[in-house]
Amino acid sequence: MTMQVYLVEVGCWLGGTSGSAVAVGTGLRSFALAGGAPVPVPGMTLRVERAAAAGTYMTGIVVAASEAGFTMQVQATGGSGTHSDWVCTAGTLRFSSGRGMTTSGADTPPHVRFDPRLRQALEIRRDMFDRGTTGGRSRIEYGELVLANPDGAYDRLLDYGFDARRVTVRVGQEGAPFPAAFPVVLVCTAERIIGEGATLTLRLRTRQAELDRPIQRNRYGGTNSLPDGLDGTPDDLQGRARPLVFGQVANITPLQVNTARLIWQVNDGSVQDIPAVYDGGFALTRGADYADQADMEANPPASGTYRAWLGGGYFALGDSPAGEVTADAVQGASAADRSIARIVAAIVTGPGEIDPGDVVTADIDAMHAAFSAEVCCYVAEDRSIADVLDDLCASGGM
Repeated sequence: MTMQVYLVEVGCWLGGTSGSAVAVGTGLRSFALAGGAPVPVPGMTLRVERAAAAGTYMTGIVVAASEAGFTMQVQATGGSGTHSDWVCTAGTLRFSSGRGMTTSGADTPPHVRFDPRLRQALEIRRDMFDRGTTGGRSRIEYGELVLANPDGAYDRLLDYGFDARRVTVRVGQEGAPFPAAFPVVLVCTAERIIGEGATLTLRLRTRQAELDRPIQRNRYGGTNSLPDGLDGTPDDLQGRARPLVFGQVANITPLQVNTARLIWQVNDGSVQDIPAVYDGGFALTRGADYADQADMEANPPASGTYRAWLGGGYFALGDSPAGEVTADAVQGASAADRSIARIVAAIVTGPGEIDPGDVVTADIDAMHAAFSAEVCCYVAEDRSIADVLDDLCASGGM
């Protein structure tokens, strides 16, 4: 009789080095470890790569390990040659509830062991909105993943790096094909690991935490040597975040990046269009678009007009403005690319650096179908990705 089991894959980082001269290839390979280096755990998947060339690597299953070194069954390689500047980088640990499970030769990966160390299944709390409110971002909190360690075999994990490493939880019937018969029920990230007597506790956090960081890390350097440059000066823009446009925005206040040549920037990168520029609320006549930066810097617009360089997100004026300069800008190839759902996807896979494969396309499509109108989002100050996404979703009542 088979039983339902939880299978957990935990990413980690080792960082130990080896000076052993080892030839790149499949099969058994042995590495001596530098003193004090984290020791791999038998059964884990490990990648070793050259310090001087990360594209030269070997990945496989650790079959034996001690303070002196380890042996691994190499299954995949990159590059060639014999080298002696190896670094132990990313690893994957596997645990299960119940009696444990070993994948078959037909599974992916084949012949790997899920050690029956999972003592506590994850407890999950999900709030549709922030606590005590009827709005704000959803909130998901996880219990701790607790591993049994009565024999101390996993004490070595305390030397590994877990922060921001992925943790994947699957559920299926013991002995079923892997991974096809073990659907993913949860993906989160590790925070840290704690040893507590005969157990190890891995503290986890929601992947939403990955979005609690600045949406814009690019800054103006203030390096202009007027009349040249698009980087501001130490007296105006130095250290300020470059602006970002998502969707279709109207009457925004762009940043003047060159006071000598009267150049402003609406977006850190290309835009679909800059259809209008205003001086004190009065629309200026649009001249021919610039081909590139050199064209913009060499050819000022005619009096009373503006010209845009869409490839850089800039425009220039033909006269010093009499009032406040504002502009309209468009980002996104079509109206369908400028809905809340499409902009959310663009942000999480762009500034958020989330792998597009981790975004559930069906959910984005459903969100787009529910609210497909064009929206606007202009960011010209320090804000977190999560806060921007909150505002976007709130604008559509989501």
